Amino acid sequence: ATSDRVCTNLTVCTSTEFQSKAQTATSDRVCTALTECDETQYQTKAPTANSDRVCTNLTVCTETQYESTAPTATTNRACKALTVCNSNTQYESTAPTDTSNRVCTALTVCNSNTQYQTVAPTATSNRVCANLTVCTSTQYQSTAPTTTSDRVCTNLTVCEPNEYQTVAQTRTSDRSCAALIECTEDQYETAAPTVNTNRICRNLTVCNQNQFESVAPTETSDRRCQNFRPCPTFNSYQLTAPTATSDRVCSMLTVCDFSTQYQFAAPTLLSDSRTYGTDRVCNNVTECNSSTQYQSRSPTVTRNRQCTNLTECDYPTFYQSHAPTATSDRRCSRTTVCAAPRREISAPTPTSNRVCGF
Repeated sequence: ATSDRVCTNLTVCTSTEFQSKAQTATSDRVCTALTECDETQYQTKAPTANSDRVCTNLTVCTETQYESTAPTATTNRACKALTVCNSNTQYESTAPTDTSNRVCTALTVCNSNTQYQTVAPTATSNRVCANLTVCTSTQYQSTAPTTTSDRVCTNLTVCEPNEYQTVAQTRTSDRSCAALIECTEDQYETAAPTVNTNRICRNLTVCNQNQFESVAPTETSDRRCQNFRPCPTFNSYQLTAPTATSDRVCSMLTVCDFSTQYQFAAPTLLSDSRTYGTDRVCNNVTECNSSTQYQSRSPTVTRNRQCTNLTECDYPTFYQSHAPTATSDRRCSRTTVCAAPRREISAPTPTSNRVCGF
């Protein structure tokens, strides 16, 4: 031999590997990565130094099953069949989930003697029962109950004061009443009815055009009429017109104080020409503003004072030639213009003219 033997260290598999091929005197061992189970698998065989991990697909529960035991890394999911409610006697009170069973509850049974069904059951809701209505002593049963409808009670007819009972009521039928004669709106009752007799009516008294109803009629008494009160025209007027049921109301006519007032509107007569229908209206006489106005028309007992704004002179083109008074306007005149050879001797003022001279 001309050369020495060469020895090499064996490969050491890590914790995430297994020995897939053993070493020999002239070859190294082979290490392979361990299989990792995914979220849809679980480990059915644990890895060893010389074997791989074995993963198996998790069981998938069907639509008619729920997960009774959750899977782990090394155990499978367990599924159980969902409970099926008996549609005749049960309803689903709690719906199933992926990890819980359906809960079935017995349907409520209505008592046929005292109850009726108000809401029918469904696959997921219970039957609702309600107590049957019990008719009172003032009612009768107009509609009998069924398994799904209530008894209908109707109030017994009550004979009015103008009726009497002709047929008595039973548990399932109403009483009957017959109408008494009714007095018309133009009549009143002179004899009251009884169980066996009718009422007697008489025509009401009718007020004439010069009267009002002082006492209203009732069902058992006549109307009373009274003549309208007159309003003397020399000092009064009708404040409130009479109606069919009320008298005329009179009020004293307003008297104007002619020292400070004038009559704005005279009282007017009603169609009968004997009674004033409106009051006299007095207004205060207008006071002129002495600084800016003058009285252009004096007041009378039936007419207001008229005030007019004072004319304003356009000084210096115009000057006040006549001062205003309480009853006359200011007068303005054009200011004189000096023409050559004359010259201004005295300048104009708001109340005087220009003076010209040589």
